[in-house]
Amino acid sequence: MSDTLTRFDTRDLRAYVDILTLPSQERVPQAFGKTKVTRSIELPPLLTQLEDAIRSTMNPGKTAGSRMSSQMIPLDSDALYRFALISNAIQDWCRLAGIDRKHPVDGLRAWHAVTLAWTGYDPTWHVEQLRGWVSLIRSKVDPPRTLELTITCPTCTAGVWVNADGDTVPHPLVVQYRPDGVGSILTHATARCRACAAEWRGEMALRSLRWGTEEGEQS
Repeated sequence: MSDTLTRFDTRDLRAYVDILTLPSQERVPQAFGKTKVTRSIELPPLLTQLEDAIRSTMNPGKTAGSRMSSQMIPLDSDALYRFALISNAIQDWCRLAGIDRKHPVDGLRAWHAVTLAWTGYDPTWHVEQLRGWVSLIRSKVDPPRTLELTITCPTCTAGVWVNADGDTVPHPLVVQYRPDGVGSILTHATARCRACAAEWRGEMALRSLRWGTEEGEQS
């Protein structure tokens, strides 16, 4: 059986370390009367965003990082638990590398600096861990946007679905996406039918979903 494990190199390792530990720029649209402009704001590192968001929910009324407190979303206890797991994991990596760092941001950067001197090091396992952390934190501090599609499902042809309250409501198809994602918005988007649980992931699948529904409506 062939090995299907995705391999990563030191460039991937650095990229994910930077995402977790360095500030990032986000383009924010603003309207001044009839004039629309887009400006850049600096966001804290992802690890700091999660830490700040947890603190803001524990200390209501305080602003966390560069986000306004009114923009913060309530975090469940799982967020605090996951942050503790991530922090403990980074401390373990630092300890094994002979580094003494308390804060996860400082610790992860110091640990990465040490790995640069490792000979024959395969970072695949560590990159997988970092990718998981990035995905987890983004889901907590910046949930994907949701868009309802007003078309029927091409798989089950349903135009309605039953919600958690037992009510029959229209528009079973929903798309989740991130407007600030790399490349096309559709690249990392996912569509799902809430009637039959069919899913479409990625740009090609979502475009085929559109074509499928258009063909269904024309037939």
